[in-house]
Amino acid sequence: MYRFGNYTGFDVVAGQNDVWLSAHHVPPAEASWPIRQLYFSAERVFCITRNPYDRLTSEYKCRLDKDEQGQFLTIGDLFVGDDCTADSPNVFVQKALHAFTSGSRYSLDAHLIPQSEYMWEGQKKLCTDVLRWNFNKLIKSLDVNAHMDGERENPSTCQLTSAALSNESKSLIQSVYHDDFVKLGYFP
Repeated sequence: MYRFGNYTGFDVVAGQNDVWLSAHHVPPAEASWPIRQLYFSAERVFCITRNPYDRLTSEYKCRLDKDEQGQFLTIGDLFVGDDCTADSPNVFVQKALHAFTSGSRYSLDAHLIPQSEYMWEGQKKLCTDVLRWNFNKLIKSLDVNAHMDGERENPSTCQLTSAALSNESKSLIQSVYHDDFVKLGYFP
């Protein structure tokens, strides 16, 4: 059986400072035994990675979208509202990563935790397969009847890319995600 994303069968847990987050967003080293067991009992664990610049830009664009009630997504003072200008992702990245490095590890449902923390526990590599955002290729190689089509669950109308990130934002991302750049082969 293959389980991925929010289909792992677990719900939410209390993280740091009683911030509630999706249990499957907790890195294995910090997870409770039922979640850790998913990593350690599986014959095959695959991880899909993204360039940290693209990942942060995508997170910003996700925050531009509205919830079911038509309200802009807010996370404390990281409100970004309906703003798809070149400066906006830089403000978001700098505020979000400052909060993250100041101890708010689980803010934004733990979406800011470096990818490498899900893939290694100390020197032990937890993933048997590492893909650079190519889920369909892996699933086809496993002869599993599943695929991800071109439709996104949370598409953004904002067309900004990581090219909009300033040197200051890129420097901060390089610092926070140093291990992702090195271990996953993404070069700044």
